[in-house]
Amino acid sequence: TFTLANFQAWSWAEYDNLLFTGVARLANGARIVYTATGSTADGAWAYAVGGSGNTKPADPADPTSDGFGSKAINIINNKLQPKNIMINLFTYNSALYAGTAVDNLRFTTSGAELWKATGPGNNLTWTKVTGNGFGDTNICQFEAFTVFNNTLYVVASDAVYSNFIGEILSGSTGAKIYRIQVPTLIELTSFDAAAGWKRIVLSWKTESETDNAGFNIYRSESANGDYTKINGSLIPAKGSSTQGATYQFIDRDVEKGKTCYYKLEDIDLSGKATLNGPVSATPWAIFGFRK
Repeated sequence: TFTLANFQAWSWAEYDNLLFTGVARLANGARIVYTATGSTADGAWAYAVGGSGNTKPADPADPTSDGFGSKAINIINNKLQPKNIMINLFTYNSALYAGTAVDNLRFTTSGAELWKATGPGNNLTWTKVTGNGFGDTNICQFEAFTVFNNTLYVVASDAVYSNFIGEILSGSTGAKIYRIQVPTLIELTSFDAAAGWKRIVLSWKTESETDNAGFNIYRSESANGDYTKINGSLIPAKGSSTQGATYQFIDRDVEKGKTCYYKLEDIDLSGKATLNGPVSATPWAIFGFRK
């Protein structure tokens, strides 16, 4: 029937050189398909979430099944049924994000979901970011995404596109905007600045480094001032996902008695940068003595 069909290509995103499409379905769970060519030929598209016909019915233990496998109580028939009817896709920081829409007239107490996929495009690993609208079960859709200042933002709505006046849930407080904090893949355990004669020694230590490309050092004359990169080239990473490393950088371009402030930037292989600090130190004014 119509309610079970892949009735609308709802959203698009490119990930891992593949084109992904979020497919809307009014019943039994939304789906995601992808293609390497965009061709209309048979076999050119494959399922990343769900499957043709009833080959991958919603299974809460399998996020690659129809509708990510998520179910909730349908208040109309009091049955436990798939709740996600649409999927909004967005690519950010080497991951594919999927915000769902829930029919708020049938599933009133469950909230929309946000999922994150990593790994090869033809074999994604899905992680649930939230399964209940970040605790607000009136949120029935994660829809518009954007990136600002290297941070992901998503709009959460308490209405879906098909709602009419009067169909908004009681207690709804309007749309919200969430900032998604993506943790750095470099676990920094220390970052210090030590003063010396006409020099400042910067040292830092990591506990682990996953996909770390390296580091940059930035200096400023005040904690909240403008910072300038002072290393000529990227300081290469030495750690790994299972082992950390220690680093040192000596700044000799300093004035005795003048405090300098430093920030440490770590950059992963995807280009995502994270700033740490600041730390500060004041070079000795007289050899062997601190000012």
